[in-house]
Amino acid sequence: NGEVWTPVASPTYARGSVTFTTGPTATSATVYCYKPSGNALGYCDDLAVAEWTPLVSNGGFESGDLGMWSTWGGAQVVAGNARTGSYALQVGPGQSSAEQVVPVQPNTTYTVSGWARSVDPSEPIRIGVKDFGGAGEVWAPVASSTYAMGSVSFTTGPTATSATVYCYKPSGNALGYCDDLAVSSP
Repeated sequence: NGEVWTPVASPTYARGSVTFTTGPTATSATVYCYKPSGNALGYCDDLAVAEWTPLVSNGGFESGDLGMWSTWGGAQVVAGNARTGSYALQVGPGQSSAEQVVPVQPNTTYTVSGWARSVDPSEPIRIGVKDFGGAGEVWAPVASSTYAMGSVSFTTGPTATSATVYCYKPSGNALGYCDDLAVSSP
């Protein structure tokens, strides 16, 4: 049904990812790296397709409530302002977040991704993960007034069985929104 793509605009390698659902009779899909315009060279490497197993429950907030998500600072599910569907997570206007503990395997690399937007792009939203048995936490800042994807990879520690994924607004006075959060393993 059409095509899905994500732009990657970086002078150094940066990860781009998309999620797609095959049709009822599909037996193949075309994966590509494409530079649509300009005179500069571009490079792609390590392209892969992975079957998506939903580790995040209610990542699109379409149940209309938080479900397995816990919140801090007034984050809530709202009707409207969704990237897809009818509902999204609203964070802000001050510091606030929602997080969910998901099951993981030890010594495994995963990618957490999600879509976010901030009414004021100078107040980025973080899509991230913590408590995965690795060093610290990792996040992708999303500084856009329209929905943009944030995605980071992380490798679990040798005894890890869970990780905490989150949408976090660390500061400012504007509202922000997150939608379609997922964790996948390549």
